[in-house]
Amino acid sequence: MIPELSDYCKKEKILFMSTPFSVEDAKQIDPFVSIHKVASYEINHVRLLEFLASTGKPIILSTGASTYDDIDFAMEILKNHNVSKIGILQCTSKYPANFTSLNLNVIPNLKSRYGVTVGLSDHSENPFIAPIMAVGLGATIIEKHFTLDRNLPGPDHAFALIPEELTLMIDSIRNADLAKGTGQKEILEEEKELHEFATRSIQAISKIKKGDILKEGFNFEILRPGEQNRGLDAKFLNQVNGKRSIKDLDAGEGITDFM
Repeated sequence: MIPELSDYCKKEKILFMSTPFSVEDAKQIDPFVSIHKVASYEINHVRLLEFLASTGKPIILSTGASTYDDIDFAMEILKNHNVSKIGILQCTSKYPANFTSLNLNVIPNLKSRYGVTVGLSDHSENPFIAPIMAVGLGATIIEKHFTLDRNLPGPDHAFALIPEELTLMIDSIRNADLAKGTGQKEILEEEKELHEFATRSIQAISKIKKGDILKEGFNFEILRPGEQNRGLDAKFLNQVNGKRSIKDLDAGEGITDFM
């Protein structure tokens, strides 16, 4: 089935993968894949790790039912064999897995500890919650079981996603990734219009003549400028209050100059 599945994936522009559970398995699939995955329960399979590393291909390491010591062991083998591209997946080896068992806060810890790409192998039944949370925590790989029919025979179909759920999950992940933004706190282009309209500024509430003393509550207030020209930001209130205007102003106008 491997060659047939590989050809079909090429036709559909899908990256074909098949997880081996022995060195012989790995030898069979190696000609057909460009990336290898190590299942959680193979994390200590020395010979398998060594063979996969020898292929020179990127490796994704799943970490269900393991500790940092277990991951350290596998990572040392891979790095000693000069594997340059490694991904590590947080995983809970329970099928299906409850939300309380997912431990998604491990994801940034894995990223910090190993300095590699991280992701989530998600065995929960919900299509959205864990994948979106994982993306928010820095995951860039999401693995999810998938089926065409939950009633098919086999151990994984009952909790796997069906096609429409997979589509919704992928769309949600893409949008969640976009929503993360740059991490810089700034006024965005989309916010500028409302910022100018609604953020409080120093506005005249009566006619002010050049030389008049500016007094809060008497001839100016802290207001939303709306469609009036915008005065100084309200944070400059104490610098303006008690100073003299250096020009004539009509009610509503923004106060920008004083002495």
